[in-house]
Amino acid sequence: MNQSVAALFASFQTSTINGSLKGPLSIRQELVDGKIIPITPSLGLEYKAKPMLLIRSRISRNYRIPTLNELYWQGANAEGNLDLLPEDSFNAELGVDIKLRESKSWKFIGSATVYHSMVNNWIQWQQLTSIWSPVNLKKVWSRGLETKLITNYTSDLLRVDITGAYNFTKTTNKAVIDSANESILNKQLTYTPLHEASFLANIGYWKFSFSFDYSFTAKQYTEEENRDRFALSSYQVVNLSTGYNTKFNKLDIGLIFRINNVFDESYENRRGYPMYRRNFMLELKLNFNNKHTMK
Repeated sequence: MNQSVAALFASFQTSTINGSLKGPLSIRQELVDGKIIPITPSLGLEYKAKPMLLIRSRISRNYRIPTLNELYWQGANAEGNLDLLPEDSFNAELGVDIKLRESKSWKFIGSATVYHSMVNNWIQWQQLTSIWSPVNLKKVWSRGLETKLITNYTSDLLRVDITGAYNFTKTTNKAVIDSANESILNKQLTYTPLHEASFLANIGYWKFSFSFDYSFTAKQYTEEENRDRFALSSYQVVNLSTGYNTKFNKLDIGLIFRINNVFDESYENRRGYPMYRRNFMLELKLNFNNKHTMK
């Protein structure tokens, strides 16, 4: 199985004299197995309203041919689909970035993006009888919100990194292939949670480290009609870790102890595939540092 891909990419950017307004433009043309793929342009606009505030927007077209796995995969209860059509989509997004820096030790970064994507021939893996296989969905409308907050503090002995994120994803069928069940129109795609959130805190003090990792995944439908009795329940997972790092001659030594799924949550992210309950891991890292200076 071979695939020959050649691509031509061009980009251009214009901006005002003070650099507060920029307009990046790019165009990509691909040749796949001797066939010309439609041109995919992208046009953006970035406005720096204040030193700490950036407003950005972008519209683009995307044309994605099926991957080799999607076409030819065999085994592990999955099978590729040679009849897949390429995805063809129109995308638009609008976002804002905020960067604050109160001192050399502390900074804060926040971002929020709303997006819209209309995709023809959306490729999705589905469970067909006893195997998984990719299929085309005629037309899918994906829209949502992505947010992220990052803050960190650094001093001589202490470093704190905190990241929080929330995603809202509404992805629905807007048209169905002939003879398909029209009851799936305007229903959320399978295994696509409406809400996802995460929180990660890393603390390092001297040679010690501590990590707290939390994630939330909302209910996921497992069939196209969105019947609650077949849906996977929402779940929350917490992981903890602590570590110690030191040096011995030219050897860097790291010892990390992890507790995964601290509260022993019973959950699945795919029907019939239960995830690990509470488990423990002890990790030893050895890195031999043998740097040479070239003269």
